[in-house]
Amino acid sequence: QDVYQCDFLSLKVEDSMQTSCPLANLRSPITRLPSCVFNVIIFCLLLEYFPSCHQRWRCCVQAHKLLAPNGLLLVITPDSHKQHRNSAMIRSWISAITSLGFSKWKYEKLEHIHCIVFRKIQDECSVNDDIADLMFIHQDALEESSQEDASTEDGLFIERNDEQIRQTMLELPGFVSDSED
Repeated sequence: QDVYQCDFLSLKVEDSMQTSCPLANLRSPITRLPSCVFNVIIFCLLLEYFPSCHQRWRCCVQAHKLLAPNGLLLVITPDSHKQHRNSAMIRSWISAITSLGFSKWKYEKLEHIHCIVFRKIQDECSVNDDIADLMFIHQDALEESSQEDASTEDGLFIERNDEQIRQTMLELPGFVSDSED
């Protein structure tokens, strides 16, 4: 009863002055919320599970719309590899999210996660969908290459070979490869 369902990507964000959706009367599933009323939004182990860059991007756009001025967006994403393995991905995410009207407030790399805190500094969300590709994860590239490798001239798919499977498994959280310390 204390947990509300919400499809965050299809959520309707309405002008907080014109909405008749007070937060005290929320019902599950939540389909609409007022804009600019939340002080904190936390994406804890969320963004990396969306299957596309554009969905991750859309999630951040929605967060910007919902946050009050100076509101905080916390992004926590896993990383079980060495300190700098995913640094290009994290820099890319920071660039994409700050382009929306956020500033990076704090970043910390812990043993198995990246923690990034953004502050909303602009009321208007600067949405440029071309930037969505910056919200990549390493599995996106693996998925694209496996789809290219798997297709044949007649449109059928072939099975992945053992090396492709091994490479994919190296990307799983908590897996330590033979080549790492």
